[in-house]
This record gives sequence, structure tokens and C-alpha cells, in this order.
Amino acid sequence: MKTKKEAIYQSIGYHFEDQLPFPVLKGLGRQHVTSPSYYWNNEKRGDSQCVIQYTISGFGILEYQGKVYEQHPGSVFSIVIPDKNLYYLPESSDHWDFIYLEFSMEALPIFSQIVQFSGPSFSISHHPDFVRNLFHIYQNALSNSITTFADNSKLCYQVLMDLLVIAEQNRTKKEDRLDDAKQYIDTHYHISTLNLDDIADSVGLSKYHIARSFHKKFGMTVFKYINHRRIEQACRLLKQSNQLTSKQIAEMVGFSSDNYFGKNFKKIKGITPNTYRKQGNQYDLVRIIYKDKN
Repeated sequence: MKTKKEAIYQSIGYHFEDQLPFPVLKGLGRQHVTSPSYYWNNEKRGDSQCVIQYTISGFGILEYQGKVYEQHPGSVFSIVIPDKNLYYLPESSDHWDFIYLEFSMEALPIFSQIVQFSGPSFSISHHPDFVRNLFHIYQNALSNSITTFADNSKLCYQVLMDLLVIAEQNRTKKEDRLDDAKQYIDTHYHISTLNLDDIADSVGLSKYHIARSFHKKFGMTVFKYINHRRIEQACRLLKQSNQLTSKQIAEMVGFSSDNYFGKNFKKIKGITPNTYRKQGNQYDLVRIIYKDKN
């Protein structure tokens, strides 16, 4: 009966007699850490390199420029050393198993582009070919199959460019999901308890990313958009029927109270809901004609 092959945990470094101006793989390895003493503060480290680290199992933490990125299986982070970042095994985790690759600083422009596209950390669980290639490179390093500068630099470029493509795809998906977030608001604005957590859960993005990126894409914050969407619908209801009270309309569009509705309405429209209703409305019912949707 065959038994499962035991994982090998080693680190392999590369020394080059002639340093050419191309990105190279300086070192790589696989580690299994179990002690909270595993802690790397990279702000004042003396060495200089670019690092990617892929989580196989367990759980770790990356802190990057003051923000926390949890590293679960399938996560990869891309950082530069030295820089304002650190990574460690938290006390809540019993282990962290990962593969890491260290690149020369000539790789910095590509690293910068990866982080610009998708942030310092993202999931590559839906890219099994890339993950298999990481294990393949590690096995080649163990068996001493990377023996020339050309072999090394070619592998370096392959990993970096593949990760760059994944990061760009991830950015595109995030932008699409921002449209989904906007659509979710358009159909759920009437829920008075609607919040950023609900929106984030509905589209599979972090609430921090939505809060940061929604304004950049749509020109207003999430909460301002919700407010405008509610007032927009309230205007339609005020024009459509004299039978609905201001309190009823407030509840229908998601405001928790008539008073809060009135304050927000006046802030946006410059007049009260009742004044808006009276302006130019000489009919008991008004039918709103919408543009045809192509």
C-alpha cells in the first residue's frame, strides 16, 4: 500500500559570479512554522529583495502599510524588503505551511505593477496551473535542475509575468464586482438596515475595498449613493400620488424616520418633500414615463 509522500522543507539559495541587469531568483523554499515567534518585521531589514509567499495550509498574517491581510490556503502575497510590512504566525493559528520565492531587486517594476493591480495579497486558488508551477520550481531547485543564469532568469520571468496576468485579471473582476455592488444597492436601497457589510457579502469583496474603490469609480461614497438613490425614488413617489404620506414614502424608500427623511431630502433637493410635491403638481396621479432600456 502506497503512503502519501512526505513533504520536504528546505531552503535553496543562488549565488551568481556575474550579476547581470536582469531579474533573477535569489532563493526559495518551503516552510512549516508552528511557533508564534515566527515574526518578520521588514521595515528595517538589511537585505534587499522582492518576495512572493504562497500559503499551502494553515493561517498567517501579512500587515502591509497598516492594513491586515489574512493568509489562508490559496493566498499569495507580494512584498518588497525592506519596506513597511511584516508577516507572522498569529497565536490563533497552529501552523503555517507555505512556499516562498525571493527575487532580485531588478524585479521591482513588475512587483510594483502586481501590487497596483491587485494589492499586496490576493487569492490564486482558481489558478491551479500557477500553483503547480510553484511546486515544480521548488522540486527543480531541490534536485539541482536550475544550473545556469539563463535557466534561473527564465523561471523568474515566467513566475512574475504569470502572477502579473493573474493580478490584472483579478483587478478586472473586482471592477466588475463594483458594478454588481452598485446594482445590489439599486435593488435593496429600500431596506433601512442596508449597510456596507451586506453589500460586500453580496459581491464577494471586502468592505474596505468597496469603501475605497466605489468613490473612485462612481464619484461618491457608498452611503451617499444609497442616500441619493432613496431620494430619487422618493421624488417619483411624491409626484406619482398625493395619497401617500411623507412618513409612508420615507418607510418605502428605506429611511428609518420621517424626520430623517425630511432632513436628507432638503439637503439634497434644497426644499422639503411637501414643497417638492406641490411644485407643478396639479393632478391626483402622475404617471412617470421612463426611457426605453436598450
